[in-house]
Amino acid sequence: MANLFVWQKNLLHAVQTQDVVVVHGNIRDLYIYREPPYHYEVKFDELITRLLFSQFEQIQIRRYDPYSKAADLSLGEAGVLVVTEAEGFGSTGFNINIEPTIARVLTEMENAGQRRVWMLKYMHNMLPYRSSYSEQESIRLIAFQRMIENVAAPNKLLLCYLSDTQVPIELSQHSHRLAFVKIPLPDFEERTAFWGQLLEAQLVSDLAKLTDGLALTSLRKLVEEAKKLARQRQGEQRQSDLKILTLRDWERTITFFKFGETQDFYLQITPEQLNQAKEFFTGREGIKGQDYAVNKTIAMLWKARTNVSALLRSGPSNAPRGTLFLCGPSGTGKTMLSKKLAKFVFGSEEAFHRIDMSEYQQDYTVSKLIGSPPGYVGYEMGGILTNALLEKPFSVVLFDEIEKAHPRIFDLFLQILSDGRLTDSRGQTVFFSEAIIVFTSNLGTRASEITQLQEAQQSGDLARVHQHFVRCVRNFFRYEISRPELLNRIGNNIVPFNFLDQEDVLVSTVDFYLAGLRDRFNQEHAERRLRLEIDLNKVAKFIVQEHGSAIREFGGRAVINTLDDALLPLLAKRLLMLEMNPSSGPTTLSIDVGVDHGERKLIVRVA
Repeated sequence: MANLFVWQKNLLHAVQTQDVVVVHGNIRDLYIYREPPYHYEVKFDELITRLLFSQFEQIQIRRYDPYSKAADLSLGEAGVLVVTEAEGFGSTGFNINIEPTIARVLTEMENAGQRRVWMLKYMHNMLPYRSSYSEQESIRLIAFQRMIENVAAPNKLLLCYLSDTQVPIELSQHSHRLAFVKIPLPDFEERTAFWGQLLEAQLVSDLAKLTDGLALTSLRKLVEEAKKLARQRQGEQRQSDLKILTLRDWERTITFFKFGETQDFYLQITPEQLNQAKEFFTGREGIKGQDYAVNKTIAMLWKARTNVSALLRSGPSNAPRGTLFLCGPSGTGKTMLSKKLAKFVFGSEEAFHRIDMSEYQQDYTVSKLIGSPPGYVGYEMGGILTNALLEKPFSVVLFDEIEKAHPRIFDLFLQILSDGRLTDSRGQTVFFSEAIIVFTSNLGTRASEITQLQEAQQSGDLARVHQHFVRCVRNFFRYEISRPELLNRIGNNIVPFNFLDQEDVLVSTVDFYLAGLRDRFNQEHAERRLRLEIDLNKVAKFIVQEHGSAIREFGGRAVINTLDDALLPLLAKRLLMLEMNPSSGPTTLSIDVGVDHGERKLIVRVA
């Protein structure tokens, strides 16, 4: 199973542990199936067949839909899908009278003599959710309820829907024999595997990010479009070579294409990685000046990796693997730390869910997180939080600016931290046992408090700053929203951030943003043979000297605002001048500190 993608593992796990599995979502796509050293792109029926035969012995897989004859699925000697006619199921072709077939399937599901998996396709046509049913539909609904209730081990039933919202409530609600498995659009890992078969390594990661949200079928069509462009570049008579296309070429092709028409990640963390974790979090592209917060985060990872927290409990627990409450000044790296945490543990920042709690200031907005009750608008869509965890149970979930949420929503947090699960509006249980929960807050940063805290930090009294923010968080839970029990679940995981005030920290923070600006510029303008050079240390020190007070108060966001106001207009003007008077050769722009009319300023010049 090591070669399977997360959703494929989830599907196999559901088949192993449940009698009935509703497979829904991206069921009309192509899929990558890895069987080293081979890499297959297969359709839905072949994928299901390969997955089941890889895990079960002596199994019979049968497929039925009202548009063709019932068939047995197997794999030939060469691993090719073999479809043979199942006996006793009527003629080929569309048949609106499917009741005899349903009765036959029910009979086979009740027979425990052979391990048989029935895959019923087009269920969204045979039995969709409706607010009211006709007499014939009601009879069919009862038949399927009976089928679900009477599946005899070791038989399994797979129901294929386009969307879980099309499943009748009568089948899904409080059905403990039924599990939902969503087939998502290809995630970063799958897209990387796709592009890795076609292109050189330096483009693979970029294209995997750029094609987020596209199905594998669409990626295949995108490749065909790219081949047309490559043939144009090479001449129609030559075979297209995708390697001649630049990143910019791919960006254009993707833009045209888009708008013209459960693995244990924690055990995979090695002791060596944990020993080097501080460098990961605080390196050149990492968190600056927050050693205490980074050390607390790494300590949490030690516990998550070894699961020693379970030793303090009386029995097994579904509580999240880790919990952090990040508090302190705005713009000091709380969200960045959460993203870095997702990348460190799960290998990708895509395993990061950010929920802005300022959107949940009214009590009724709790339904946005877990779904509206039956009969209310939006019931079919489910909840933002529960859907995210159903799709990616291994992830970091960030509840940003938690103090802005309605107090009622804090009851959900109590259940997540205590039991590690929530039940959504459709009766599905969503587990948080493999997730890391992060809360952020700006409590304690009122204008009247900031000056005294900055002075305390500058005098070396960092403990006073930390104690202030921790105290504000504790008072918020105890007195403002009266949720001391939630504070107790968070425990000593309140992690205060300090102000960015040390000269070297401020310079390295500005240096980070300048380096990012330079690298993105050079990548974006490579085709025009434009290059940007910056004396990072010199420019960073100048910006800190001129705008240090704002950066000390507002952190990284102040750096962005400063660069946007003081540097980008100069860079834009120089680019427009080059556009008016283009150079025939490579051009290098240089950002430096110069003197203009006796005043030191940032300057952008052609080197």
